[in-house]
Amino acid sequence: MIRLFILFFFLIVTLVSCNKVQKADSIKISSLPVVKYIGEPIDTVLASSPVVIKYTINNKIEGITLEVSNSLSSTLVLPKKNKAGILEYFIDEMYTQKAGVLSCNLVHKGQILDTKQITILPQKKTINLETYLGPSYISTLPNDYAMLVSIPFDKYDNPNMKPLQVQTLNNTILKEQDPIAVDIVNYDIIPSKKKSGKLFIKVKNEDISSKRLELAIRPSFAQNFMIEYRQNNNIADGKELTSVTTSQIKDVYGNVIANGSLVRFRIQDANTSYFGYAKTINGVAVYKMVHPKKPKSISIQAFIEGFAKSNYIELNYVAHVF
Repeated sequence: MIRLFILFFFLIVTLVSCNKVQKADSIKISSLPVVKYIGEPIDTVLASSPVVIKYTINNKIEGITLEVSNSLSSTLVLPKKNKAGILEYFIDEMYTQKAGVLSCNLVHKGQILDTKQITILPQKKTINLETYLGPSYISTLPNDYAMLVSIPFDKYDNPNMKPLQVQTLNNTILKEQDPIAVDIVNYDIIPSKKKSGKLFIKVKNEDISSKRLELAIRPSFAQNFMIEYRQNNNIADGKELTSVTTSQIKDVYGNVIANGSLVRFRIQDANTSYFGYAKTINGVAVYKMVHPKKPKSISIQAFIEGFAKSNYIELNYVAHVF
């Protein structure tokens, strides 16, 4: 019996408490001011455009502020006028310069009375054009390429998706094409050419153009080549020199390989072998070898490691006869 009495008592107390909370909430809700947005709807504006938000209010209540926030910061805006039941909020230009979403909440004593979101668009005029080209060089291989990335900006550094045009100049041949636009980035694939040299690239639109970019196209892998020798005599005196010269080394498309390419020469006789090295100038490498001190036969072959090799040549050195 006592337990039933205690349970009934707690039930009565709970019902009374809930009734009080509901009455307090209803009083709180009824005490909120009634506001109504007036004027033309503001959904999108250009960057730095003036934004004024107006509301009518059922009574002259103080302390109604507008919370303004974007991706960088937030602030509270007080009404400039509060007469005839009209509240006017002038949003500072610094909050409308950044492209994106501008959130505006009308607040009174911690309660949100109204909320709006305004999309800030970049200005139409492009002031700056940032371009990135990489890598700085490619080869003449058919599957090699570079990528050009370009982003136009307005005066407030907002990415501005204006139509762009890519100009490439290679061996006095001018080519124009439109890049691919994805989100805020324009990109273009720059394919390789069969002819080595330099490719000059520029991005432009109707307002501005980028600086001239330079892409080097280097020869691809060397192809097999020939070697020959020159000597004043074939005497084994340990003093004279024999010059071993390569033919002009080229890639598969006939481009002369880069200066400074290392060519390895393997010199071999019946008992031993050793290596000599020379670098190319205009595709030709010259290795100078001292004659042996004793008569012997020597074979020579040249290599560019991993890519190309030459023919064999045979040299016969004889004893000095007076």
